[in-house]
Amino acid sequence: MWASQDTEDYLAGYPSVSSYPPLQQARCNLDFYLNRIPSEPDGDFVDVIHAEWRGDHGKLEAHHGYIQFLFPIREHGVNDLAQPLTLPEIEEMLRTPEIIDRVVRSFDLMLDFYGMRLVSPKTGEIKRSRSWRRRYQHLNSSFHNYLRITRILKCLGELGLEHLQAAWVEFLVTEVVEHGQLGGTFQSLRDFWIPVVKDDEARAEQSARITKGTCR
Repeated sequence: MWASQDTEDYLAGYPSVSSYPPLQQARCNLDFYLNRIPSEPDGDFVDVIHAEWRGDHGKLEAHHGYIQFLFPIREHGVNDLAQPLTLPEIEEMLRTPEIIDRVVRSFDLMLDFYGMRLVSPKTGEIKRSRSWRRRYQHLNSSFHNYLRITRILKCLGELGLEHLQAAWVEFLVTEVVEHGQLGGTFQSLRDFWIPVVKDDEARAEQSARITKGTCR
């Protein structure tokens, strides 16, 4: 399976980064998830996004500033107003249950956007939403959302939610290989989404399933 250098760096914990700024100097992601600052540009506080943006698929599609705040990772993105996640932020976020709860709600917000729903945050079980046909049709040809999904998966893995990461990829593989849905996502699923699953056994299992599905 092909994996990019940044995927390898992600799985290895970014070994080339020797130091991070202290929380006093870089804590935008932490403060956003403490509901103290809004996303930028033209965004809002995380609790408002959860309450008022859910189901507004047009806004979630067209607005490009919020995704790097909802799902921070230790890589630079296209939003210059967003700060890459730092290791001190990760450590503090993992110690704060209300933050992890908000990350899970962010995940569920985006699942709804993609035509899915989180049945159980504990097990990671995911099913189709009521609007799945329309949302799947959109996702099949919405390539910039594939980059968003890669970011979401990486963020889940950074913030101790590896079980959600693995469960989502398993669901996507099932949709593509067994149910013939979301065929447009196949290449990203194979080359980017499966490779960032942190659980070695789960990653190998889904890799084998997608390879087997290709050979049918």
